[in-house]
Amino acid sequence: MEPAAREAADHLLDLGHRRIGYITTADSSDVRTDGPHPLPSPVAARVAGLVTGFTERGLTWDPDLLRPCRHDEAAIRHAVLDLLHGPSPATALIASDSLIGQVVLGALQEQDLRIPDDVSVLMYDDQPWARLVTPPITVVAQPTYDIGYAAGTRLAALIGGATNPPPLPPLPATLIRRGSIGPARS
Repeated sequence: MEPAAREAADHLLDLGHRRIGYITTADSSDVRTDGPHPLPSPVAARVAGLVTGFTERGLTWDPDLLRPCRHDEAAIRHAVLDLLHGPSPATALIASDSLIGQVVLGALQEQDLRIPDDVSVLMYDDQPWARLVTPPITVVAQPTYDIGYAAGTRLAALIGGATNPPPLPPLPATLIRRGSIGPARS
């Protein structure tokens, strides 16, 4: 589980959010938090952080709020609308990356929904545009350069025939609180 994912969950829960939607383009088998995975899934770790935040408060996160969808804008927009216009709508949305985040913001604008008054938004990846929109988007920033460097070093060692390549170092993500998360609407 990612500590930053847990911190993000705590931040949302502290503000009264209980209906938190999570939108990802990861395959549904990559987001399972139960059982072994052939490869570690960052999305599964993020969802696990969310679930743990709920569980440790004696609450249960509704897995129906998880929306794995295709890599296209129409599917992501549909997921946003589905989460916000159902019988028990989400009060907060988590976008699994910045590309999903862009589509989420566009869908909210099209619906004339205000962030965070109508719905709170959190996004993974700290792209420069996330600071420039109004309100600025709360993000879980990942050390992308360091992640790429570590992966490249490990890959180069494997290509060079190393049987014991350097382990991937822990590269923690950081929650950056901005204006896109507010109290849950009643």
